[in-house]
Amino acid sequence: ADRIAVMDQGRILQVATPSQLFREPADATVASFIGEGMVLPAEVLDRAADGRCPVSLLGQTLTLRCDVRQRADAAAKICLRAGDLELVRGSGEGIEAVVRRKVYQGGYFRVEAALMRSPDITIGLDVPEEIGVAPGETIRVAVKDGWVIPAAAPGLAAAA
Repeated sequence: ADRIAVMDQGRILQVATPSQLFREPADATVASFIGEGMVLPAEVLDRAADGRCPVSLLGQTLTLRCDVRQRADAAAKICLRAGDLELVRGSGEGIEAVVRRKVYQGGYFRVEAALMRSPDITIGLDVPEEIGVAPGETIRVAVKDGWVIPAAAPGLAAAA
């Protein structure tokens, strides 16, 4: 299909190309449903510039993709995917997390880890087979990409 509709309880949430549904979900439900998206709370620090905006995620300042109309928003949500995350070595870089479990996926491990600053939030990332991590180990995770989920319709966050 070249366009797909995502529905929830009889309501159409988004109609878009498969790529757009994956890369730019319209809301948290679509983000979670398509491609194992992880929805995390964040703060958009400033309005968008060229489809990117600064975001604070657990004390880390990142620049993520966003709608060109995005404004500052203290209660934003972002969508991350396993491919957006990367295990980093060394201190000070990335977000600290504790490995809860790892599952072999054929050439790599899917690692599930609880964020140290928000233990109720679990993230999943793919780690190459040759990199050893074990349950209980503290790791650091860098965010390479992600999407700021647009605020509720009709407009985005109120102008700052």
